Order: sequence, then C-alpha cells, then structure tokens
Amino acid sequence: MIRSLILFLLFWNTTFAQELIPTYGEFIPFDEKDISEYRPQIPPFINVTSKYGTLYVRPGKYEYEANHKVWSSHWFPYYEKELFEKDNSPLAKYDAYARKKGYRSNAREFERQKVYNERASDWEGLCNAWAMAAIMFPEPKRSVRLYNINFEVRDLKALLLKSLELETGDQFFGQRNNAEWDSLYADIYPDQFHRFIQVEGFDKKNPFVMDYDAGYQVWNVPVYKVKSTIKEVEDNSEVLQVKTYVYYASPFIFEDNFVGIETEMKIYQYDLYGAWEGERFRVTYGLWKESSRWDHPDYLIPRPERKLKRESRNKEIISKIVDEILKYSY
Repeated sequence: MIRSLILFLLFWNTTFAQELIPTYGEFIPFDEKDISEYRPQIPPFINVTSKYGTLYVRPGKYEYEANHKVWSSHWFPYYEKELFEKDNSPLAKYDAYARKKGYRSNAREFERQKVYNERASDWEGLCNAWAMAAIMFPEPKRSVRLYNINFEVRDLKALLLKSLELETGDQFFGQRNNAEWDSLYADIYPDQFHRFIQVEGFDKKNPFVMDYDAGYQVWNVPVYKVKSTIKEVEDNSEVLQVKTYVYYASPFIFEDNFVGIETEMKIYQYDLYGAWEGERFRVTYGLWKESSRWDHPDYLIPRPERKLKRESRNKEIISKIVDEILKYSY
C-alpha cells in the first residue's frame, strides 16, 4: 500500500501539479473585475494615472500622428556578427575613421571579444537603442564617404544605435515582464495604456517607445501614430468598448540604404469600466478583450525631455566620433 501511495504522489506531482501551478509571467485567466482594486501600486508596477491623473474619456473617434518623424532600421541581434565580422563591417569602418583622426580605436575587436554572444536569444539586440534613436534623432538619409571610407546608411544607423545602447529612457510605465513570480501578463493594464496614449499621443503629439510583446521577450518599437474608437455599450452604462490601432516603424530592414518608414500595426481591444460624471466617463479600471489578452503591450516609455545618455556596451565607441560621421548624412 505504501508503494502504491508513493506512485500516486509521483503521478500527481508530474501530471496534475503541472496543470495547477502557473508559469510566472504567463497569462493566468481569472475574474479581474473582482481584484482590480488590489492591483500593485508600487514599482515595478508603475501606474500612468499616478503621474498623469485619472482617466476620463468620451465616446468618439480619436487620431494623432507624432510631430517627430520616426524611421525604420535593422535591430542588429547580438547573435549576429554583422557589426564586426567583415573588413567592411560598420565597426571596421568606424575604427578606420577613428584612426585617421588620431585615436587608437579597437571597437571591432572589442565587439567580437566582449559583446558578441553566439548563444544570445534570437530577440536580444539593439531594438531598445533603435526605438529610442528613432523617436529622438533625425534619420541618417544618405551614405557618407570620408577618408576613402564609404559608410552606407545601414552602417550609420548601426553606429548611432551602438552609441545609445545603454539608454533606457526616463520612465517605464508598466512592469517589465521577466517571467518571474511577480510578473503579471495583464500588465500594462488597458486603462493605463489608454491614459498614456491620451497624454503623450493625442495631447502632446509625441512619438513613444512600446514593447509590443507582453511576454518575457523584449520588442521595443517607435510608435508614431494612434487611432482609437470608443463606443458605448447598449444596456450597460458602466462600460465603454475601445478599439485602438497603433502604428510603428518596423525593425526588420535589410537593405543597405533604406530610408524612411516601413510601417507595422497592432490592434488592441479592451473595455473601460467606470461611471459617468456629466458628459465624461470616469474610468476605474480596464480589461483586455479576448483578442488582446495574449497580444498587448508590456510597457511604454515616453519621449525623454532631456539630452540622451550616449553610452555603449562597446567601450571603444566614442559618441563624438559617431556624430562627426553622422553629421554629413542629415
């Protein structure tokens, strides 16, 4: 009998327990309306409304396009060797130019020895640097030839991204999903998402950075346009239905001299719950609709108002030299 009990426990642990124990950072279905008041209010769960105030909405159609024009670029994954492998690679050209200017530059070798990681996940790369560069810097638009060194547009974008590699922005809204015990897949919550686009988008006309993957992978992109439709629900005055289209520049660019925006778009649907105060609807909380439960933003980063920190994982890269090269491409 003892042997049978042991076998039962082993079977339960390997079968039923796997069904009952959730994987942290993944979506766990539950009735969020019953626990909305218990949402975490401290970092890393940073509420948009704690900075921008309560969300009020009205039914209607809303749209904006950012005043700053963002741009597409390749995002240079860390498992790739493109930045340093060949003699005409971006960092080989950078070293050649820097040495012509009197610097002892070894950025190509530093990248090979200290930064490159053949075992990096396929999503790890410079998307954070590219998204920040795209909402803050003008796009390099033409190739540059200096000291008989020909920098293609792709090379110039690579150097700019490397010079911003460690820039993270001023503020994360929403929790970074690290697939740990306190990672909630529903965050960033839709009411917080909507308040952000209301202020940074519809009011300020700013581009912003969005991680569009709610899971542990990071896919930061520069958002430049949003369209949103808010509708009343028949026979229910406590909820409004929202459908929001988010337009952003693509990171999957492979041409050497690509200039401009290759646009991609996400559609997010969610319900906003609250009560009417005169002609305005005061939002208490929001829930993602079924179509967006798995596919919604993880966090948002507003456009910084300060001068960006120019710092790279590659200690041989000097932003002043990068800017000397770039200025001929604007």
